[in-house]
Formats: sequence, structure tokens, C-alpha cells
Amino acid sequence: MLDFTRDDWKSRADALNLRSQAFIGGKFVDASADLKDNFLAIFSGREADWRGLSVFFDEVFYPYLVGGLIPGAIAGTIAYFLSLPLIRAYKKRRKGAIKAKFEAIKARAEAQARAEAEKRACSTPSE
Repeated sequence: MLDFTRDDWKSRADALNLRSQAFIGGKFVDASADLKDNFLAIFSGREADWRGLSVFFDEVFYPYLVGGLIPGAIAGTIAYFLSLPLIRAYKKRRKGAIKAKFEAIKARAEAQARAEAEKRACSTPSE
């Protein structure tokens, strides 16, 4: 019977994690090295070699791009239709608040104008 301790599982998980990082990380390193080397090849006359960048594109970038487009489009569409009623309600409420504020300012201005007209009527001498 096999008896694995917690440390055995942890070390196996760490080893798997390191392998996956090396797998993806190595492709990033190769791609960046290709970019640097091929940029320097412009000035040195060496032949450009794009194999590392090609592997990165084919095995990392393109699958992530395709895998992210479909779920991203679905999530974006759902978020749009969920937020649309909220935005409409907010705008309607804000419009009502602004209208009420405008009406209050207008009423205050009319009251002030009436008060000033009464003050002028009272202060002018009657004939």
C-alpha cells in the first residue's frame, strides 16, 4: 500500500508547477531572444531566424487569442445587456433630479424678483 505524506504531494505539485512554467516560460524566452537577435541582425548582416517566435505564436499566443475571443465576446454581450437597464434607470433618475433642481432655482429667482419688485413699489413715493 502506498502512503503519501503531505510533503510528497507538495513536492510533486511544486515539480509540476516548475515544469509548466518552464514549458510556457521557455517559449516566451525564445520569442524575446528571437526579437532581440533579429533586431541586431538588421545591423550586423546576419540572417534572421524566426523559429522561436513562430513556435511562441503557434503554441501560446494564437491558442490564447482564439480561446479568449469567444468567451470574451459572450461575457461582454451579457454584461452589456445586464448593465443597459441600470444605466437607463440612472439617467432617468438624474434627469428628474436635474429638472427638479432647475425648477427650484427658477422658483427662487421668481420669488426674489417679486420681492425686489415689491420693495421698489414700497420705496417709491406715491403720488
